[in-house]
Amino acid sequence: MAGAVIVQVLIGIQAARGGDHDVTADIPVNQKGQLVCVGTEPIYFQKWYGMKPTTPIISGGMNALRLPGFFENLGHGNVINTAGGGSYGHIDSPAAGAISLRQAYECWKAGADPVEYAKEHRELARAFYSFASDADTLFPGWRDKLAMHT
Repeated sequence: MAGAVIVQVLIGIQAARGGDHDVTADIPVNQKGQLVCVGTEPIYFQKWYGMKPTTPIISGGMNALRLPGFFENLGHGNVINTAGGGSYGHIDSPAAGAISLRQAYECWKAGADPVEYAKEHRELARAFYSFASDADTLFPGWRDKLAMHT
């Protein structure tokens, strides 16, 4: 997510300065003007015909249980995650929800099984209870595996 974070920070700086400085000029590009990799996350090239580069934003029912599969299908985690319900819907608190989203990303990045990963990460484990319908669909049998870990 390094690329997404850098773009978010740069755009935030531009907004704070009243838009008087094109901070996207600070984003690394190659000789063809294509964005290059930042950290370990790819930023994909696409012809925008004069439009400035953007970062994909995901939302719409996203929570910590859906993220690993989403990233697996996408092939990267270089996104801006605006999962309000995934944070505010967490059984413990919005802060715990945000932590569970980060743990889900780290779980995917490590190539770990989310149920097994949740055994050592309380916020992710509690996300299974917060979004039990998704958990039942995506991870059958999770209740027996996590019963002792929440």
